[in-house]
Amino acid sequence: MKREKIIIISIIILVLCIVVLATNIDKGFHFDTKDYIIEQKDYTIKIKTINSNSNKLNSKIKEIINKAKDSFLKENRNKGSLIIDYEYTRYKDIYTFHIISEESIKKILKRKDYIIYYDSKERKILEQKSLIKRDIGLYAILNSKCIDYLEEKKITDYNEELLEIDDNNYQLLTFSNSTLHVILINNNKEFDIPIEYIYIKEYLSNNYFKIKDTKKTEEKQEIVITEDKEENEQEDIDKTDELNLPKYLAFTFDDGPAKETTTTLLDGLKERNAKVTFFVLGSRAINQPELIKRMTSEGHLVGSHTYSHKNLLKLSLEDALNDINRTNDALNNITGISTKYLRPPYGNYNNSILDNSNMVFILWSVDTEDWKNRDSELVYEYIINNVNDGDIILLHDLYPTSVEGVLKAIDYLKNENYQFVTVEELFNKKGIVPEANKSYRYVK
Repeated sequence: MKREKIIIISIIILVLCIVVLATNIDKGFHFDTKDYIIEQKDYTIKIKTINSNSNKLNSKIKEIINKAKDSFLKENRNKGSLIIDYEYTRYKDIYTFHIISEESIKKILKRKDYIIYYDSKERKILEQKSLIKRDIGLYAILNSKCIDYLEEKKITDYNEELLEIDDNNYQLLTFSNSTLHVILINNNKEFDIPIEYIYIKEYLSNNYFKIKDTKKTEEKQEIVITEDKEENEQEDIDKTDELNLPKYLAFTFDDGPAKETTTTLLDGLKERNAKVTFFVLGSRAINQPELIKRMTSEGHLVGSHTYSHKNLLKLSLEDALNDINRTNDALNNITGISTKYLRPPYGNYNNSILDNSNMVFILWSVDTEDWKNRDSELVYEYIINNVNDGDIILLHDLYPTSVEGVLKAIDYLKNENYQFVTVEELFNKKGIVPEANKSYRYVK
């Protein structure tokens, strides 16, 4: 009897173990494709969607599909069709599902796109702002990279307004292994534009993205190779010398001049023999002509930041160009030097302004956000941890914390073989001739 009880208990334990294992098996995220067709006399609906082991994701996708179906059926009056399809990309645990809805009614095609971000590890839907920080700095980079891509591919049939530096653009973003993809929809035609993460790493969430600087990695690999190689000592010496070449940075300062802080900055730069670029406001420059003269006499570059910091996209083309020319005239009257470099306020401009300005537009590759933090230590830390050879760094000489932080960073980076030059000198060092009516974010 006792033996029978032991056997029964053992069987119960075994069954319980099987149940526990069954409930825990395949806890990972997975999905498959589900197709269905609805054919009626007046319309056809074809849907390709996903069926996953996530109720939250399934519910979100179902919500989007029902919304597209309801919209189609409400507007349909004659024979038409609705096709819903999807694509997906993946970066580690983050899936991006791109759902495309295409209506065809009376030969008129209407397209709507939806993006869902899904964290397969935490099993939750993410908002875009959890993955990437949307601001004008990001839009400016995306604008530049998209235009470069379209020009390289010789694509001209797109609406330039879709690429303007504006919060309403760049909504369709997908994340894959090594690149961000900007999905540009123009007249129902899709352009998928890949952009390497390294260009936008400062805008990516540290919670989800760990982007390595591949250039630094390559340099480290080269060092290892040259240390192990003993057959050709002269070749090793040449490579080591190459790695020890000076690196160049262009610090740039917007919105000034301001009497006290700009003077302190100029004093610190002179002491360190560092040259920078000042993108000044015409309205401030005419009230501080001696500071502008000091900038040029001490070897710094003075560029335009327009007259009164108006958003050029909110002005007519004529008003925008008048604002630019007014500043150029003011600076020319003070220094006797023609100004050819412009940084548009907020980084905002369009191709019409660019093409008609006859100026070299200088944006930035590193944004310290010193105006937001107002913390010298944060400014310092951000600079030394994010700059690379050829970068253009955005700062403001209005804040004492910015001045203190950047001077401390210069002291540190000097020991890292960096030299500090104006934007114009940076072009010269890299053997690049800057062109009017073009924009530059870095010089590498």
